[in-house]
Amino acid sequence: MHDLAAGHARWVVGLLKNASYDESVARRLQLALAEFGQIAGSTAGDFGDVGLSQRCHITGLRAAHAAGDRGLAAHVVRGMAAQSMHRDQHREAVTLVDSALAGGRGVHTVAQVAFLQSTKARACAALGDMSASTASISAARDAADRMHVGDFPPWLYWLTRDHIAA
Repeated sequence: MHDLAAGHARWVVGLLKNASYDESVARRLQLALAEFGQIAGSTAGDFGDVGLSQRCHITGLRAAHAAGDRGLAAHVVRGMAAQSMHRDQHREAVTLVDSALAGGRGVHTVAQVAFLQSTKARACAALGDMSASTASISAARDAADRMHVGDFPPWLYWLTRDHIAA
């Protein structure tokens, strides 16, 4: 999966550098690069390449910012938080999720808030901060209870209430 996402990301970078396009197409290319960067970063982290994971996530984050999509940028940062948790860097994960929540304030869908808060709850629990974990679980469940079909950004299509409860 990593090779596929990274290959697609390289292809999009080539288009951004070498092709002619209008502003609308440039934005869509940046959005694609952000998603490929997030996927490549997560999969690189899954097989233990921390440096590659971070570089891919940062590429995705820069692309999301270039496209002006704060929600997608927050999703990429959440992916970075998940990788931090895999490395037992739970305090870093909490900081990253808090940054994602703040950076997307006003643009997050309830589905994204639920996903971010559930990630924060797991990181807080790993730190032994049960008060913060409980607060995040409550916020995640509240958001999940308000989720509707139209609340899902394309890159979060797979999220269900069961993912929030896990």
